[in-house]
Amino acid sequence: MSDTEEQEYEEEQPEEEAAEEEEEAPEEPEPVAEPEEERPKPREKAQELSDWIHQLESEKFDLMAKLKQQKYEINVLYNRISHAQKFRKGAGKGRVGGRWK
Repeated sequence: MSDTEEQEYEEEQPEEEAAEEEEEAPEEPEPVAEPEEERPKPREKAQELSDWIHQLESEKFDLMAKLKQQKYEINVLYNRISHAQKFRKGAGKGRVGGRWK
């Protein structure tokens, strides 16, 4: 490179770096102040959250009762199957006792 090319290259670099620095620092948006009438009051917010918790607890109770009923039904069906297998025809022919794994 010749001396004039080096001077031009050095002059261009600071401008590019300054442009990059401006791009890197985005401006943060200013916080928007909410009007007083739009912001929920603490008592109203607490009541809303309390109602939501009550709803979730009632759903949980219903689902737990459903789970308990399903477990009971599975147990009843298992007992019916095991009882029916005791009286099946040919139960003593060709069956191997014990647990196979």
